[in-house]
Amino acid sequence: MSVKKINFLLKLGLTIFSCCFAQFEKDFQLKLILSEPGDTIFLDSGFFPMLGNITLENKKDIIIQGSGISNTILSFSNQVSGSNGLEIKNCKNITLKNFSIQGYCSNAIAFENTDGLFINNLKIDQINKGIVSENINGVSIYKCKNFIVENSISNSSHGSGFVIKESQNGIIRFVEALNNSFGIKIQNSSHVDVHSNNIFNNSGGIILINTPDLSLNEVKKIRVFDNIIKNNNLKNNFISKTISSFIPSGTAIYCLAIEESEIFNNTILNNNTLGIGIFSYLITNLTSSDTEYSPYSSSIYIHDNIFRKSNEFYPALNNKIGILLFLKFYKDIPPIIYDGNFNPKYLGKYNMVSEPRRICILDNEDGNYVNLNIKRNFTSWYKPFIARYNTDQNECNCTQKATPEVILYENF
Repeated sequence: MSVKKINFLLKLGLTIFSCCFAQFEKDFQLKLILSEPGDTIFLDSGFFPMLGNITLENKKDIIIQGSGISNTILSFSNQVSGSNGLEIKNCKNITLKNFSIQGYCSNAIAFENTDGLFINNLKIDQINKGIVSENINGVSIYKCKNFIVENSISNSSHGSGFVIKESQNGIIRFVEALNNSFGIKIQNSSHVDVHSNNIFNNSGGIILINTPDLSLNEVKKIRVFDNIIKNNNLKNNFISKTISSFIPSGTAIYCLAIEESEIFNNTILNNNTLGIGIFSYLITNLTSSDTEYSPYSSSIYIHDNIFRKSNEFYPALNNKIGILLFLKFYKDIPPIIYDGNFNPKYLGKYNMVSEPRRICILDNEDGNYVNLNIKRNFTSWYKPFIARYNTDQNECNCTQKATPEVILYENF
């Protein structure tokens, strides 16, 4: 057979191949557009390159079901239109299960303004490496309520494996998050249970942050429990002066301006900088005109966690908190770090923080604690070098009321 003929047959084969997958994409989108309440959209086995994003809007009671995470693979590696992979907006009671997404440009799956969403047995894999951005995540849940994410994997996202932002009333359980910048990030959200997950080999494990100038101005009623959080020591490559850039690599759990939350029964292993960090927004030195925002962490109950860390490795030396801990403790850093910034309006008798607003730390295994006393120790450039940090375990020897379990609405 001549070379010319072989080239012709190859081109013909590629054309047929491309047309087949273009047809899959068109059929998938059309099925979503025409779907009615109660419909299940089945996705066949196969590897399907996607050229544009797939959208579902203003629908309710729809199931999108693949043939298994190893069998149905949607690849957005060569996407030419849209930014997210699968985009779901203004919907109610949507289920995604049993398929994989690879190579997305922005978020692999983006939910927005959806009430009732269920994710089960999905695999997200960002196989393309590039710029690190907070807007490139595995699963993004934004301004939603009543959600469950379970039995799923998010690998190698430039941002977070799973991010919950300005949302309420949800559960993340039985997931794996690995090789991401952050494993799970909860931002300006409330009433969320994060439990029974395996979070490893990220820059940061579980990130709980409350930032100003957003519509939902709180992070509260969060429970983080029964998780394994280990070896989260990848470099934090976020751009300087963003909130995420302040979080040191080597962090298991990071709390920024959160309140009324509980962290318990976690196994926290070999995170080089912070086991659990409790901070106020003030440490960022960023300004805001949001008059309703409280920058302080309060009413946090940390108990019955297990900490283990090898002292072979340094903390993050490209981060101010990491440097401070290194100067004071070298490699033997206490796992629980508090910046010592408290809300002045919570001061009570004898100039002490009132009991319900205290940071309480109790019955942790190898869970030593240090208060950095930021206000006292960092008023002058030389103060950190002569700082006296408070390591008295009795300072936080107290209990708080248990944070209530998240209850989703009936029939979800």
